[in-house]
Amino acid sequence: WPVHDYEVVLLETSKGDLVAGLAIGGIWIMRKDGSIIRLSHGNGLISNRILALCEDHEGTVWIGSDSGLQSFRLNRYAGMKFTRELFNSPLTIASARGDGVWVGNAQKAVHRVTRTKIRKLERPIAGTRWIWALHEDRNGVLWANHDAGFMLKISSAGYQEVLSKEGHQDHITTFQEDQQGRLWAGGNRGLWLEENGRWRLVASENAGVARVRCIGGGKDGVLWLGMAGRGLCRREKGEGTLYSSRDVFSSHEISSLFVDRESGVVWIGTLGQGLFLFQDGTF
Repeated sequence: WPVHDYEVVLLETSKGDLVAGLAIGGIWIMRKDGSIIRLSHGNGLISNRILALCEDHEGTVWIGSDSGLQSFRLNRYAGMKFTRELFNSPLTIASARGDGVWVGNAQKAVHRVTRTKIRKLERPIAGTRWIWALHEDRNGVLWANHDAGFMLKISSAGYQEVLSKEGHQDHITTFQEDQQGRLWAGGNRGLWLEENGRWRLVASENAGVARVRCIGGGKDGVLWLGMAGRGLCRREKGEGTLYSSRDVFSSHEISSLFVDRESGVVWIGTLGQGLFLFQDGTF
């Protein structure tokens, strides 16, 4: 791969294939049978600079790049049909209930996109340029956060601004729904929890939690928080344990997390300093 020091986004599909999107090298697909397929600007991609990957419930893979959004079916490599719409640098793509995905871009808008239809949510999001985080919960409510620091709750009842209604504001970058149906959000101010229609800050700077960039949860009810410049936090029953570079990491910069709910293994990606795993109490 022409990776060098550039970023890579990864997606494991429901079929067990691995899709890698490179910041400068297009798409590489590693099939379960060991074969490798490369997609680039020369054979169908609208850009080689890949920003986001997401698979929807129908098995369609969606690619966000600096030139727009497109999709393809991994089980139909021959004669791939691409759906193109020139969004401006979609940074976040989230799977939607049913078919298709939600896409947030740099045009102050959120779109619902399927292989046959594109629907733009009509209300403009004022005072912002980027949509940073999207999540559709199990009740069909879509949560969105943008760079003006406010959160939107989008449902059949319409649009509702939250956080700001209670006088709060935060740059939310990630959502996580646990097995109990509780919805968590991570932002610069710390960890948020949605309860009874209101959001409250449950862990903040006072507890060493700030600039939360990723959240992972397992079947044991434990939450893992990856933070920018703060390392890693493990939260259980409202109590947190902080792990910093002095303990186990070569960097305070945690960029990604994945918790294997079957084995309990936690995978931790750091910004520029490698990959760690936590298993049986040991990093």
